[in-house]
Amino acid sequence: MSESSAPPPGASAEELRTRAHELADQLGERRGGPRWQIVQVVRILGIERTQELVTTALAQAAQGGELTRDGQRQRTTGGIFFQLVRQLTTKHPRLARMFMAHPPKPEGAKATPPPLPPPPARWEDRLAALAEITEDGRARTMKLTLTGRPGTVVDKGTYILTTMPAQKMPAFPKGLPALPPDVQPPQTVVMVAKKQWQRVEAALSDPEDMLVLEGFAMYEPSVKGLVVLAMNVTTSQQQRDKRAATPPSD
Repeated sequence: MSESSAPPPGASAEELRTRAHELADQLGERRGGPRWQIVQVVRILGIERTQELVTTALAQAAQGGELTRDGQRQRTTGGIFFQLVRQLTTKHPRLARMFMAHPPKPEGAKATPPPLPPPPARWEDRLAALAEITEDGRARTMKLTLTGRPGTVVDKGTYILTTMPAQKMPAFPKGLPALPPDVQPPQTVVMVAKKQWQRVEAALSDPEDMLVLEGFAMYEPSVKGLVVLAMNVTTSQQQRDKRAATPPSD
């Protein structure tokens, strides 16, 4: 048998993985762990050498196979294959590291059942959880980003005031409490300094353009929502124009 130590030149990772899965099928290995290990064997020894080991394992199994180390059970064909691979670990240290990182489970051992998932989080439990916080963290930066069209603009001399409430609730990541169906997005009052507003006022005359605003948000009891004090203000079109005017970096 040849001792090829590398995949054939030009073999892509996808080709190696496909061939390794075919060899795993020949060995009757269906579980993810052993199939992953066979992929690693192909990457280390090459397709031809791994096929030779598979052929040897199949022949030994057909001739009666061999017992496991404790002598209590017959090795599976995959078990014979991995025993042959283990005999090569002194010549190929990467094979030894593979077995150390992903040791095969004892043959015949029952798979450990997956842990039960935690119960779904409930929105009603959020306030009780706050009692478990014994120390506040520290936010070095906090900003809220709004993108959309402003409502009626009220000129207050040194600043303008408008509203930009969200139109619908977004899809939240799995694991967060589900909001009650009657919960609506909060009112959002926006305050923009007059000089900043003048930079975007003309652009927003285009009904297709969008205001893009970053600011500091506070709860406002009188509107049962948020007040956002703008810090950076631009529009979607102004952002596109700026990117187009910036020369590509070398």
